[in-house]
Amino acid sequence: MTFPAYQVPDPPPGLESVHTLISRALEAISNQQFSDAVSLFNTLTASFPSQPDLWVQLGLSYEGAGLLAPAEEAMNRAISLKSDNIPSLLAINRFRVKHSEHLTTDRPRFLVGGGAAANRGQSYWSWSFMRLGDVFVYGVADLIESVDWYIAGPDFQQILAELPQGWIPDWVIHFTPEYNRIPNGIDESPYPTAVLIQDIRQPGNHLLRLLPRFDRVGLFDTGNLPLFNALSGGRTVYTPGNGLNVFNIRPEAGEDLYDVVFLGNLDASRTDSSYTARDQLAKKLISLRSRYKVLVSSNLGDGGEHGKNYLHALNSTKIGICHTMVQKIHPSLCEIMGCGKLAFVNVENREALSAFQDKVDLVAYTEETLESLLDYYLAHPEERERIASNGREKIISSFSLPDQLTRAVETLNRSLRSDPRNLRVHSSDSARFLLDRGMTNFYTHAIDLAYQDFSAVIDRFGTTYPEAYNNRGVILWLQRKPLEATKQLTQATLLKPNYLPPLLNLYALNVFSGAKIDKQPYNIIHALIEKKDEWTLEDFPIYLSPERLSAVAERQVPVPGRFHELYCRATSDWANEVPSSSEKLKQFFLGYLAYLRYLELKLEKTASMPLLREASELFQNDPELLLELADRYRQSGQTNEAKAALVKALDERPLFAAALAMLREIEG
Repeated sequence: MTFPAYQVPDPPPGLESVHTLISRALEAISNQQFSDAVSLFNTLTASFPSQPDLWVQLGLSYEGAGLLAPAEEAMNRAISLKSDNIPSLLAINRFRVKHSEHLTTDRPRFLVGGGAAANRGQSYWSWSFMRLGDVFVYGVADLIESVDWYIAGPDFQQILAELPQGWIPDWVIHFTPEYNRIPNGIDESPYPTAVLIQDIRQPGNHLLRLLPRFDRVGLFDTGNLPLFNALSGGRTVYTPGNGLNVFNIRPEAGEDLYDVVFLGNLDASRTDSSYTARDQLAKKLISLRSRYKVLVSSNLGDGGEHGKNYLHALNSTKIGICHTMVQKIHPSLCEIMGCGKLAFVNVENREALSAFQDKVDLVAYTEETLESLLDYYLAHPEERERIASNGREKIISSFSLPDQLTRAVETLNRSLRSDPRNLRVHSSDSARFLLDRGMTNFYTHAIDLAYQDFSAVIDRFGTTYPEAYNNRGVILWLQRKPLEATKQLTQATLLKPNYLPPLLNLYALNVFSGAKIDKQPYNIIHALIEKKDEWTLEDFPIYLSPERLSAVAERQVPVPGRFHELYCRATSDWANEVPSSSEKLKQFFLGYLAYLRYLELKLEKTASMPLLREASELFQNDPELLLELADRYRQSGQTNEAKAALVKALDERPLFAAALAMLREIEG
């Protein structure tokens, strides 16, 4: 990260060169001649009272001289000027945290962690919190590419031990847990805790398991709010979080190299609906290259999606396109508008269109209107630039990242005041707390800790909770102890005979381990299938995850590409009381059973193609299963059927390299 350069003001007539004064003052600080530094910076702040950096340096000079009261006054003056200069923010924050017991001016205090920066404290999230109050950063995430979920997060008690004496946080805030590990023991925090979740393509179980560990859950989008609220006992709130990164995003002078730029995650391995829609948008834009200068890219290098090349591309276009299926003000929208370019956003993004006005601050498009709108605004530069200017002015004035986080904290405070008793749902000695904490540890790969939690449930509460036996059986399986795992899973089925997850797990364990199928779970599962019209939603507890089971055994068994998506979508619909959700869950589990049965027969060298077709259809034409189906057709000489399956796979995932390669091979 490059800090913004300090802009030295021009000296007024008759005053000694500002550069010389600053050099002398900084040299005095380095030589610990703080009285001389105070005198020099007093001269500078008198001449340039609106320069926050000078007030910060004056405060540091007073601090060095041991004069905390005038140092605090100088720092407060710098804060009032709302500097976006990062060194200033860091210096002010360091001063206030270090001398917190001796300060007279109160500001909110935040113990924050998480984010997506590699170095402790170096994150625009923590800088934005410093605009709101005093911040102690307990560490930030690994870069997302290098997150190792098998390593436990930091110890929360150790974090508390590092706090300055008397420094009591108003909030412990952990943000973007989807990219990093949460501290172990944060559920025992003596201070109010909140987790802020930014990026939910689908509500993965490792996020859902966080809910009981925090007093409040803040979502940056409203689409998943009902689900999270239902599962957290009403402790989830919408907290606006994405906004313009005022530290990094700004217009650059230069030539418009492109007419249209679309930069986004075009991950070819993803199969959920948002990525399919992005693929279609990318194809549409690429088809316009004969008429316009179009740039479509997933990663421009040099810092990835938010590096120097990314910002240069946005600053070199006339129109930038944001496409998202989530309900939030998307970061790419903020960046396009922050660079002073006309932003196009898809009409499905209701949150963006509630904050910004169509054809005033940005332009809303549909798949049908995209091309005509591009034609119009590229042909009318004055109107395009007017809307772009309005958008930039509005996002700077009202939707910067500090503005949005201010709203988020206000929302958390209101929520806590409205029901101060509604804190963490379960006491630390309750069975439900232990089960939920165990699942959090399980989904973040702290397997030993998860096993301890499930064992504690069994030790304290006996046979009351069959899911504890089921989950402990899963862990024993992961530890390559199939016999012990079978005993635990069998115990769960004995305690609750029609309890579907341990039955599925027993069946899958037999299939994946290559052992002869246990006829009891096999027969029970097929009896349940026969009675599928009698299934209820209670058969599908959300904190059980059969999809993880199909990924064990050192990833020897492929996982249907849409398994996770379908499971999350169905359970989300269940929480939102969508009428068809029960059928979706049945379809999901039937597809899973069909695929398990196919794998079982495959191990016996008698794999059934009808079962594979059935699994593919039940999983909504999953591309991975279609590829496997095409390979089976090819092996049996059914070339046309193989080509049809591959074409269907490419329809589902346009950038599916394996399907393209096989299709080319078949066509010679």
